[in-house]
Amino acid sequence: MWRWLIVSVALALTGPAAARADEPPYGYLVLGCSDGSRLLPMDGWSASGAGFEACAAGRGLGFQLSGPGHSGRWTLSVPTGVTIESVVFSGIKADGDPEAQLLYRDDVGAEGLPWRLLPDRFGYVRPGVNSFTYEFGCATPCSAAASLRVARVETWLRDVLPPTGVFDAENRAFRFEDSGGGVQSVRLEVDGTSGGELDVGGGSCHLPFVAIVPCAREGVIDLEAQGLSPGYHSVFATLNDAAGNRSHVGPFVVRTGPPPVAAPSSDPSASGDGVLTVDGANTRTVPYATVKVTGTARSADGSPAPGARVDVAARVGNGAWHPLVAANADAHGRFMAMLPKGPSREVLLSYAGAVATVRLLVIAPVQLAVDRRRVRNGQTVRFSGRIPDAGAAQARITLQAWARDEWVPFKSVALKRGRFAARYRFTGTPTTSLYRFRAVVDAAPDLPYAAGHSTTVSVLVQAKRGTR
Repeated sequence: MWRWLIVSVALALTGPAAARADEPPYGYLVLGCSDGSRLLPMDGWSASGAGFEACAAGRGLGFQLSGPGHSGRWTLSVPTGVTIESVVFSGIKADGDPEAQLLYRDDVGAEGLPWRLLPDRFGYVRPGVNSFTYEFGCATPCSAAASLRVARVETWLRDVLPPTGVFDAENRAFRFEDSGGGVQSVRLEVDGTSGGELDVGGGSCHLPFVAIVPCAREGVIDLEAQGLSPGYHSVFATLNDAAGNRSHVGPFVVRTGPPPVAAPSSDPSASGDGVLTVDGANTRTVPYATVKVTGTARSADGSPAPGARVDVAARVGNGAWHPLVAANADAHGRFMAMLPKGPSREVLLSYAGAVATVRLLVIAPVQLAVDRRRVRNGQTVRFSGRIPDAGAAQARITLQAWARDEWVPFKSVALKRGRFAARYRFTGTPTTSLYRFRAVVDAAPDLPYAAGHSTTVSVLVQAKRGTR
């Protein structure tokens, strides 16, 4: 009987799957009252009853509990866009009535939540809410002046929405906003060259956070102030928020400084400023194949430009621009540019002083082959493969086998001059089995492709003679 299964336990143990270390946390920590070296505000908290906030005086967050039936409440409220994941109180100290048993309960008003004895350190974990309340009191009436103080409050907030941004071509600016903890930094990539991160979050947007919304929820970056030379520039932005969410915007074409002076031309379609629009998204993930880019060329007054010539150029990474075959518009100003298959690249289209860019993220065309499709247990199979147009990239190739309804990695090899190879010896196949394999590559700084994987290859492994 043929079965789909893993290449024995030995195969699985040769390359255990590693958890991704770059997964964003989608949350952030806010400290209150004290961080051990300085006094902090209690942002987002409000007191009622016998509660008091004297963190600024060094007394901490607390309650004056003297008298029968006295209690105090503290409520934390957070704005839309973030939710409370957990709250931990520490550095708890009771004064004035050592015989009194201090109690607490959370989510006041919720059914079935009893009073509990107060420990030295306690916390709340009930994720997904925007507000909750703690109440403190005594097990018996406090007969003497009693107070409770908390020296430190740690609040973990969840924010899963990434920031957004838009380029304002008219004002030569980039506008950003975030509905959660705010935007911490923006990195601009101009003409393929990445600059430093711009600190746009404001004075409270640095670790450790002490505000419920520590960073700026909106802002504007003046592109003219970034030192761009006069002319047209391709701009791509990467935004990071307080919770670790990341988003990308662009590329967009921005013209800075005075309009460039065009060279004289006998082509009437090239005189004056034109308008060029491209259909679809500015950034596209595409397979390793011919790519079609369409759009419309218009005159300065907005009317279609029949017969207009749209020049097309492309570059890989920060390399030089290389011209491609120009596209000619039809009677309605519509044009179609056919781009040959190749690695990830930036495409520049221009017509009569107007330009547009399209960034192509090409899925890595990983190719995988085996030297034998049928072997016996104890024999070795050689895997080989390549990635066309990979250049001198030194990415890692992960070989995976299909088992238990998932792909399990078992070997990692280096990509050298676009090629890779590996061997595997089958040792744990007591019955005839058919195995499936594939090769996977992740995105890497020197690999001109997005992450991708090969098609599957199969190997039939027969048991040794005398076994079934």
